[in-house]
Amino acid sequence: MQQTYIVGGDSAAGILRVVNELRGEQHAILAIIDDFSIGALQDMDNSGAMRIDLNRRLLQAQWWYDASTEANTIKRLEEEQKALHALRSQAHPVVIWIGENAHDRLMLALVVARLPRNIPVSVVNVSILSRLNRSVGMCPPAQLLAVTPQLLSEQQRDELRLFWRYWKDNAQGWRETDRHGVLNDYPVEHFDENLLNRFSFTQPRPAAWAVGQLMGEYHTVVSDTFLFWRLEQMRKAGKVLYVSLAELIDSSPGIIRIK
Repeated sequence: MQQTYIVGGDSAAGILRVVNELRGEQHAILAIIDDFSIGALQDMDNSGAMRIDLNRRLLQAQWWYDASTEANTIKRLEEEQKALHALRSQAHPVVIWIGENAHDRLMLALVVARLPRNIPVSVVNVSILSRLNRSVGMCPPAQLLAVTPQLLSEQQRDELRLFWRYWKDNAQGWRETDRHGVLNDYPVEHFDENLLNRFSFTQPRPAAWAVGQLMGEYHTVVSDTFLFWRLEQMRKAGKVLYVSLAELIDSSPGIIRIK
């Protein structure tokens, strides 16, 4: 039976393509690249233009910024918005692949809210396979071959619709699922002090080093794009200074703390 797989991110979509090949199946795969753990969501049920503008600002704040990458990403986000709206006329059963993170939880709720009630919706939560699986992109394809999608009941779907309605109206900053599985929303400055404390007032340290450290130490998924954006905001606020690290070719900039 033909199904549509929906999953967060390109790496996860690539893993599901391998799963398709290993099973000899050809299910359609929709990769959601917009990170729903970041920023307001209130226009998602309309044009999604605010989300696209947010992503544009995130991209323009990256130290590796490239205009062609921005153009390609914005085009994909526009196509993604169309695909999400098209779910209202979805004809095939849908399987939503998630891990234990804020983006996936919100993606699940959004998709369920969009789908017609007569279309079966199932979920694969990879965190059940291993506590280390915070996202589908962290799973080896072979680990996913034996999983059985769990069909959502009408009650579960109604609960997810209410969940989406609440977060669409109330999401503001950066979101995570805590150790108890509860979704929380924090100001966008949530990691600023953590990042600042990794830099010296005298010796420049690579931005990517600090970002990688924080991501590795945190208990849930944190976007490097988000963290580099926060560093750029702190640079604009005069809290850090970007300097060149000539000994590191094609690396992120060095950062010296000012305040």
